[in-house]
Amino acid sequence: MLTLTSDLTLTLDLTLTSDLILASARPLRTELGQAFDETQDLTGQPAEVLLALDVAAQREVVSRLLMRTSELVRAGIDGPKQNHRGADLRGADLCGADLTGSFFLTNSQLTAAKGDLETKLPPALGRPAHWRAPDPGPGSKRHTPPT
Repeated sequence: MLTLTSDLTLTLDLTLTSDLILASARPLRTELGQAFDETQDLTGQPAEVLLALDVAAQREVVSRLLMRTSELVRAGIDGPKQNHRGADLRGADLCGADLTGSFFLTNSQLTAAKGDLETKLPPALGRPAHWRAPDPGPGSKRHTPPT
């Protein structure tokens, strides 16, 4: 149960913080702030309080709020809307991808994927340490054997 609470807090910390800065989510700013504050308060509670917490109910409240936020943000985006929420990115090749408009994306998803220094990330997320410079491919000077 404590793991779920930590996971919920991590999700809220990354997602609600990102959503708070999105102009499209402005109508939900108060509710997002309250959900964030409530979850932060929970993290400081003693173990017996956390063990008694109905994590599923807390998660459901936050999930509904984040889905409403998602709908508002998606309504303001031109072009086709894609939903990759909760995507398993283990081994996914994100090299050179522009992920700056992504939301609900987490550092753990990025860490499980392959990327490089040209992969563009949302400002709230950090670049995994194993992401290196892009592979220039055959025929480049880096792949030419020394003479």
